[in-house]
Amino acid sequence: MMAPMAGGGGSMASLREGMRQDLDKAIELDPLNAGYRYALGNLLAADGLLDLGDMGSVQVGGENAEKVPLVPEAAASLGLAVELAPENESYRERHAKYVASSSFLWVLWILSLCSSCAGTRFLADPVLEVRSDGGRELGVATSDGVVFLGRTARSGEVEITAWFGDGPNTEVAVVEPLGGGLFTAETEIRLPSVPIAFETPRAGVEVLVQGRSGNSRWEESARVDTDPRVEGFLLPWMERFEGKPELVGAGVFVMDPANPRLTRLVGLVSGRLDLTDAAGETSSYLAVVGPSELWRLVTSRREHSKKRKWVYREDIL
Repeated sequence: MMAPMAGGGGSMASLREGMRQDLDKAIELDPLNAGYRYALGNLLAADGLLDLGDMGSVQVGGENAEKVPLVPEAAASLGLAVELAPENESYRERHAKYVASSSFLWVLWILSLCSSCAGTRFLADPVLEVRSDGGRELGVATSDGVVFLGRTARSGEVEITAWFGDGPNTEVAVVEPLGGGLFTAETEIRLPSVPIAFETPRAGVEVLVQGRSGNSRWEESARVDTDPRVEGFLLPWMERFEGKPELVGAGVFVMDPANPRLTRLVGLVSGRLDLTDAAGETSSYLAVVGPSELWRLVTSRREHSKKRKWVYREDIL
C-alpha cells in the first residue's frame, strides 16, 4: 500500500481523467480482465482510493476523507470484478464495504446493471466439443488455454465449439501437442474458462464431472478414489460413458468450499479402467488425466513470447 497523498483539485481531476481513458482503452482490449474492472470501480467510486495495479493503491485525502455518495457505475464495475475473479478475496471485501451503506433499492439497481455481465459468466460453459475427421471428443477451456486428449485428432485442424449464453460458437484451430497425452489449440475468440487446480484431490473428496452431448450439458458428482497400482486418482464408473467414446475429455472439477460457484479444472476423463483385486473381483473406474500432466498447458503458454490478441464477442463484454 502506498502512502496517502493529496493534491490540487485541477491536477487530481486531470489524473482521474487520464486514468479513466487508459482504463477504458484497456477494457476495450480485454473486457474480461477483472483487474481492469476493479481499478475502474475504484476510480469511479471517488471515495479516496485509487487503484494503480501492480504499483499498489493510493488513498487520496487520507483515511478520514469525507464520504461521498455511492456511485452505481462504480459498484457495478466492482461487482463485475468479483464475478470475473471470485477467488480474489480483496475484490470481494472492497465491493462489500463499498455497497454496505447503500439502501436496498440502490443494491437492486446495481445488481440489475451487473446481471447481464454476471449471467454470461455462469450461463457460459468452459466444456468444449472438439470435432475433426476422426470424430468428436470433449475438452475444457482454462485460463491457460484449451486442453483436450487428442483422441480424434493429434495434428492438423479441428473445429472447436464453445457454448455461450446465446448458444454455440464454432471456429477452426490448429492442434498443438503438449506431451503427456494432452493437446491444445489456440482460438481467436476468448472462451469462457476456468482456472486449473494443481493439487491432486485426496480420496473421498467430492468432484464434479461435467460434459456435453451436443447442446445438452450434463453434470454428475462423484467422490475421488485411489488405488496403489494407479498413479493419480480415479472416479467411480458412470453409466453415461458406456459406449460413448465422444465423451472422453469431459472435465473433472473441484469446488471451492468458501465459494461453491468457483470451480477449478483438476482433470480430464480419459476412459475406462478395470481393476481386479486379490479376491478376483473386478471393479470399473473412470481414469483421469490429472494435475501431474495439466501443468504442461501452463508451461506451453508461457513459452509463447508473442501472444496473439484476443477477439471478443460484443455480447459478452
